[in-house]
Amino acid sequence: MRYSQICTNVCCIAVLLAFAADYGFGKLPVPQPRRLPIEGFPTSIGTWQAGPILAVDDDVQAKLPTAKIIERVYTDDLDHSIDLTLVTAKDSLDIHDPSICLPGQGWKIVTSGTAQYSRQSVHTMTLNQDGDTMKVIYWWTGYYPPKLSSHPWVQAASRLRTRIVHSRDGESLMVRILSNSDDNNDAVINDFTSQLIPQVDKLVAEGRPST
Repeated sequence: MRYSQICTNVCCIAVLLAFAADYGFGKLPVPQPRRLPIEGFPTSIGTWQAGPILAVDDDVQAKLPTAKIIERVYTDDLDHSIDLTLVTAKDSLDIHDPSICLPGQGWKIVTSGTAQYSRQSVHTMTLNQDGDTMKVIYWWTGYYPPKLSSHPWVQAASRLRTRIVHSRDGESLMVRILSNSDDNNDAVINDFTSQLIPQVDKLVAEGRPST
C-alpha cells in the first residue's frame, strides 16, 4: 500500500473517531484561548526597564478585533534595548504570526529556524530591510486544555484532534522579541529571556481557569 494511501486512511479513521466521540458521547470540547491581563505585565524585569507602551496601528487593531496588543522597548544598564510585544485574544485567528506579518511590512526573511532560550523553545528569524538587520524570537503559550469525558474514545479523539489541528489552536498568548543589528547577539537576548520567561509563566498561570 502506498504511503499516501496509508496517510489518507489514517486521516479518515481519525475523522470518523472524532465524529463517533462527538455524537456518541457528547460534543468534543475544544481548547479556547483566553484574553490574558497583559496590561499589568511588569515594566521592570530584572535589570531591564520598560519605556512607554507603543501605539498600535488602527488598521492592525481593526484586523485583529479580539486582540489586546502591548508593545514596549526594554533597556538594561548597558543601554542594550529589546522590543517586547505581547498579543492575547479571544480568537486564535487574532493572535498573529510574525513570520507572516513582518514580511508584510517589507522585511525580508534571511534565515529562520528554532532554538532554545532559557529552557523555552522558540522560533527564530533574521530579517533585513534597506540594509537594517533585525533578529526576531517568538513563541506561543497559554494553552488551557478543556475538561474531557474520561471515556477512552473521547480521550483518543482529543489526542488525534491535537495532532491534526494547527499546533497554535487554543494558545492564548504570543510573545515576540525584536532586537536590532546592534543588540541581536545571543548574550543580550539570553539575559533578557532568562528574566522574561518567569514573568510570562506567571501570567499564564494566573490566567488558568479555575476547576
